[in-house]
Amino acid sequence: MSERRAVVVLLAALAAAAPTAAQDVAALRARLARLEPTWRAAARAAARADSTGTYGPLDTIRVGLLTVFAAPKLTAMAQEAATRAWPTLDSLYGAETARLAQERWHVVPATQVVSGGGGFVVPVPSEGTADLILTDILVQASYVYGEDHWLGTFYGYEPHPERALVDAYIELVTAPSLAARGCLLNDLSKCAIAFELEPTADPILQWYDAADRRRAVIDLSWRPEVRDQASGAACRGGSDPACIEVLRNMPFAWALPRPFTSVSRTSLLRAALRIGGNGAYSRWHADPKRSPAARLRSAAAVPTDSLLAIWRAEVLAARPKTVAIPNRTAWLAVCWGTLLALIAMRSSRWR
Repeated sequence: MSERRAVVVLLAALAAAAPTAAQDVAALRARLARLEPTWRAAARAAARADSTGTYGPLDTIRVGLLTVFAAPKLTAMAQEAATRAWPTLDSLYGAETARLAQERWHVVPATQVVSGGGGFVVPVPSEGTADLILTDILVQASYVYGEDHWLGTFYGYEPHPERALVDAYIELVTAPSLAARGCLLNDLSKCAIAFELEPTADPILQWYDAADRRRAVIDLSWRPEVRDQASGAACRGGSDPACIEVLRNMPFAWALPRPFTSVSRTSLLRAALRIGGNGAYSRWHADPKRSPAARLRSAAAVPTDSLLAIWRAEVLAARPKTVAIPNRTAWLAVCWGTLLALIAMRSSRWR
């Protein structure tokens, strides 16, 4: 509905203008540029009309470039959420937040949500809070920029960045990959291979050693294209050439386990954007067709090896802290365990 009304307004304005048949292209473009504010105003009015028609009267909240329509009884919470959301969005996306000006959010009771209303919807349950609305707005904003192929996910708000670094640490030290182990041992070239920063000539040989390949085939044995291969049994029996054959015959390249998943990749991107400062996200997002290495270098404004070294140091520093158990607690646990074992042994079940 909003698009139709905007087009009608634009056509009416064009009809009212002087005939353009004899004008050159430059003059026509200039005339259209002058009409653009009219079109945008019509689009905004149509959006408000659509929202009112779908959800009833809504209050309009604008913070920065963020526009939120809220049910009157939720306006106070929505205002608080939008006020807190905008600085976070600005820090995440920088100049790219201009794209958010074309979007709108509807904060409505969960019982009133309908499909096909247009824009993003934040359903608020009866016990909803401003924090819930805030999280929904921040998460939904990432959808505006689309899923990144290299990341394998959407880039956006992370409520627990410190927990994300711990997850990246766990992946670094446990990934069943030759390249990941080399990265852990401070071989930055192996880090680049594990992250797929540049096209890899032969990932099956560069990501894994023989033991890794055998483990990958065993883990993928549930897939028909692996289970039904004649060389699968030979691989499980210890033949590395058979394992290579099985993995190379995988019909889908994405099914091959990556050394580093979106968990680690997102943590590397966050490091690059933090180092790059103002405009970093715009530089990252400018040309998705470039290699990840080129995009990260552009975003961080530092060489790839420097970025990888910083990321590795941060991830290692996020190592989970071990918890020391006092001697008294340990002895109590042993005593209780012994006592329970003795009680169990006295049961008639063991006689």
